[in-house]
Amino acid sequence: MRAAIFLVPAVIFLFLGVVFADGGIMPPLPYYKTVFAPEQKAAVFWDGSVERMILSTKITATDFTGMAWVIPIQSSSKPEVKQADNSIFFGLAQLFEKPRYHSSGGGILGAGSTPEGVEIVQAQKIGIYDLTTLKANDANSLLNWLNGNNYYFPENKKSVLDYYIRKGNYYFIANKINLPGKYPGIAAGEKEKKCAENIVVGEDAYYGRWQEQMEYEINSAVQWQYNENPDCNGADFNGVKSLVELGNGIATPLEFSFRPEKPFYPMAISGINNGNTTADVYIFGGQCFEDSSQLLEFKNAVQDTELGKEYGFGNAKCISFLEYKGANSSLVKDSFFTEKPFLPEYDPHYAPPGAEPNIFELIICFVTELFLGYC
Repeated sequence: MRAAIFLVPAVIFLFLGVVFADGGIMPPLPYYKTVFAPEQKAAVFWDGSVERMILSTKITATDFTGMAWVIPIQSSSKPEVKQADNSIFFGLAQLFEKPRYHSSGGGILGAGSTPEGVEIVQAQKIGIYDLTTLKANDANSLLNWLNGNNYYFPENKKSVLDYYIRKGNYYFIANKINLPGKYPGIAAGEKEKKCAENIVVGEDAYYGRWQEQMEYEINSAVQWQYNENPDCNGADFNGVKSLVELGNGIATPLEFSFRPEKPFYPMAISGINNGNTTADVYIFGGQCFEDSSQLLEFKNAVQDTELGKEYGFGNAKCISFLEYKGANSSLVKDSFFTEKPFLPEYDPHYAPPGAEPNIFELIICFVTELFLGYC
């Protein structure tokens, strides 16, 4: 079922380097531990001048790391960042799976030294993240800042930074996952690693849940297995829990609010990565949207106002679903969205006027309504 895909939240993720908990920098490739983010997922709200973008992360690793990523944001003013809620992706899953029948036609990093050409606009902590918002007018200076602050950005990919700086009006949000900052004095030695290897947490505890519920379910699952496993005797619980989190993926959603020239999604930054990626982007607006850059493929659109209202965007009338599946190397520009009128045929469960559901569909609808609250 398509809904299963929505349980794996992800974000535009740029692997820049790996840092030990004590601050020592691991050497660049190929010596880093396994760290990856296999997918990207976003919900974009557009009201004609302000864009709100909710991003949710799946990042997995096999050791404590200072995993880092950078999000370029086109904006005429400083972007605002806050913690968001993963539940929107559950709502979108339900919305795009729900059958409908149409009667007629009609989506704090330590600053260190700051080279000339780079301005630190803001530094903040959100959950497990240390974020620094930057402005830069020179790609070499930005590259030096990133590498000087324990990020690893490959010099042979500097052209990606040049792309954003030449376009102007871009902020760079440099982001590090800081689990030791969440658990001061955390230990992650061989005892903790051995204990964590035998602890299993179901994927549904990590993705698409409200943050408080997610924390409770993860903690309960780890605590029970920690208590039952003799290999965990004497192991630091927070160290074990953090290693389990790293091994399964960390989901702390973020929401960015900013003022771009028109609604967009930063794709070019992912071009520095090897391999393939999958990006699911949902755009909420007064009309439906398609990608004028022709990177994200228009898949479906749904007319709905309730989900937008639930997340503080009451003017949304259409939610468009766009998708990218392919090589990171093909991502050489960002996605910019243009409006398109809604057609009933865009709905993933469109049935033409007069089409009646058969008895099997009615039974499925009844059971779904009974247990899940929607049909």
